[in-house]
Amino acid sequence: MKPETRLLLIILIIGLILRFLYLDTSYVFWDESIYLMQGNEIMGIPAGYTEFLWRPPLVSFIVVPFSLFSDYVMASKIIMVFLSSFLMLAAYHLGRETSPITGLLSSFIVAVHPQLIHMASWVMTGYSRGDFWLIFSLFLSPGPDATES
Repeated sequence: MKPETRLLLIILIIGLILRFLYLDTSYVFWDESIYLMQGNEIMGIPAGYTEFLWRPPLVSFIVVPFSLFSDYVMASKIIMVFLSSFLMLAAYHLGRETSPITGLLSSFIVAVHPQLIHMASWVMTGYSRGDFWLIFSLFLSPGPDATES
C-alpha cells in the first residue's frame, strides 16, 4: 500500500471516529422529523405529518430501509454519518488534481472541521449535505488520465 493511501485511510478513520463521538440522538430538529416521518410513510407506516409536496424526497428515500429498526432515529443518523464521510474522499480527489499533498490536506481539513463534524449526523438536506454536491462534481471532473478528444 502506498504511503499516500495509508495517510488517506488514517484521515478517514480519524474523521469517522470524530463524527461518531459527536453522534447525538437526544434531540431531532423539525426538518429531521419531517424526513423521518416521510420515510415511515413511504414504508407504509402511518406518519402523523408529511410534507411531500414541499420537501425533496432524497433524504426520505435514503432513510426508508432504516424505518424498520427499533431505533429509527439512531440508524438514520448513523447512515448520514457514513454518507457525510464521503466528503473526505471527494475533497481528497478534487485536491489531488493539484497535488497529492493538497488532496491529503483538504481531506484532513474536512475530517477535523468542527462544523462538519457537528452537522454530520443531521438527517437533512441543506449545507450539511454539501458532500452530495462535492461527490457530484467529482463524477463530473475529468480523471487524472483523461485526454482531450
